[in-house]
Amino acid sequence: MSVPYRPLPVDANRSPMQEFNAPNVALATNAGVPTASSVITFNDNATTLEVAAVGGEGAVLKWGSTSVISAAGTANFDHFIPVATVRRFAIPINTGSVPSNVGLNVRYGLYSTCATKVHVGSASVFTTQY
Repeated sequence: MSVPYRPLPVDANRSPMQEFNAPNVALATNAGVPTASSVITFNDNATTLEVAAVGGEGAVLKWGSTSVISAAGTANFDHFIPVATVRRFAIPINTGSVPSNVGLNVRYGLYSTCATKVHVGSASVFTTQY
């Protein structure tokens, strides 16, 4: 089953505008300084996630987890977001979930949570759900 991720905006020639977000208002936002792992629960209609790391040495993200670890030897993160960087993700399908008919995220069995954490030092992690 393919997921209907929100489309990129298109220009006057109908070409996708690659470096732009979908022209939608955010469904939810989070901001914090998660020196310990911080879990984010997605809106039932969220299909994409934007993550920004500000300060410190970046941030890490783990899909569907209650905890993310960035320490050497025990690391379990899925993505590293370098400092002063914004990364955009299509929320992946959670192969262990059961599809439903409530919201796009739930209907297509996408992950319903992720955990973020500052890699090293004092930093902020901002997330936006679309």
